[in-house]
Amino acid sequence: MGFKYLTTVYDTNQQIMEELNQLPRDVQSYASKWIESYMGFISPSRSPLVWKQVKNSPPLYNKNPGTNLSMFPLSWGFDNEVLFSTVYHELLPVELQVQGPGGMRLIPSGLDLAASLGNGLATSILKDDFERYPPLRKVIGNLQDNFTTLARVNSKNSNLYDRWITALAVQWADTVSSANNNLDKNLWQLKRLQTGLASWATLRHATGLVNERSASECGEAGFEAIILRAPRGYVEPDPYTFEAIADLFEATLKYVPANIAKSPDIHESYEQAKGSLYEGIAKRLKEMVETAREFRVIAEKERKGQMLSSKDYEQILYVGAIAEHCFLIFKSLSNPDFALSTPDPMPKIADVAGDRLVSYLNAAVGNPLEWDYVIPYYGRHEIVKGSVYSYYEFTSKQLFDDNDWRNSLNTQSYLPWIKPMITDKPLSYPANSGY
Repeated sequence: MGFKYLTTVYDTNQQIMEELNQLPRDVQSYASKWIESYMGFISPSRSPLVWKQVKNSPPLYNKNPGTNLSMFPLSWGFDNEVLFSTVYHELLPVELQVQGPGGMRLIPSGLDLAASLGNGLATSILKDDFERYPPLRKVIGNLQDNFTTLARVNSKNSNLYDRWITALAVQWADTVSSANNNLDKNLWQLKRLQTGLASWATLRHATGLVNERSASECGEAGFEAIILRAPRGYVEPDPYTFEAIADLFEATLKYVPANIAKSPDIHESYEQAKGSLYEGIAKRLKEMVETAREFRVIAEKERKGQMLSSKDYEQILYVGAIAEHCFLIFKSLSNPDFALSTPDPMPKIADVAGDRLVSYLNAAVGNPLEWDYVIPYYGRHEIVKGSVYSYYEFTSKQLFDDNDWRNSLNTQSYLPWIKPMITDKPLSYPANSGY
């Protein structure tokens, strides 16, 4: 939290911030290099920087730029804009002040983001909020138009944070339906909504220290044992999301140095060893791009009712192992010895809005849920099984860290819109005759 303290401690003392701009040129140069190393991974800040050497323009979607000088450009992604806009602010035009029969709306919801990115289910779940706070419907409509305009002008050279948000919009779009059509439409859309929200909570957790938090004014889980046999697997029949994932990995590649030294053998210089590391990172990223696009092709086959090949089924069999191995390798880069690191448990939490005077809004990832899904198979149907994210959202007066969240996870309830789709009754296995 030292980093967070450093970036916010002088917010109320702008005189000190002005004095920072009088520091020697070499000190400002170091500050510039420090900041620029982050710029490809976070959204622009909505506030001006004290350092004149660093270019920082508020993002196009930001309708209420900050005025106080900032030491570090805390990220203001489109999700920040949503969380800011969907709560009460007395300085906004009356028609955009989110209040009504329910009083002032002081805490936003992750559903606001999903609705603003075009998810119809999230919009329908918010109907009670629309009645309690009538301006909210107009605010979210404006955000939807804002994002549509942004998506048109946004190029593939945008930062990784914005690209993640754009990928969520693709995943939340209503263009991909269940293979069973309307038979399980509600369950299918609820699962997709929850998956996207958990992905967003993960993004906020990863960027917590460099992300601005907006506010209104006034146990490790386990998986079943792997059975090594020829699978009849299935992937999410959503080629658009797989392509968005591939684009994210491809965008990450540009941050790997282009001038990579070739390493002839293990007796290499320091520069060659460094080159080997970067070369390995680039290789892994390219593999993930190729894998994501291979799954896009498989998803397209499934949507068209085409038969999968033996190679396709083999890809499905090993996807978990491949993804986990690459994840461990990327995580090991933060280890000073570059040794494989032990990953943190999946549950994690991030405070994304609010303040100590009202309440904090917490977005959290819980233990994975088992997803049992009936799919078409050679004119019949079969059940396939996998894991999906779980998402939690609640308010609190105090802040949580990941350990606090994991210790309290068993006492948390599922959100009301997903709870009806979750059961604690196990499926019979193997299947009984007559089922």
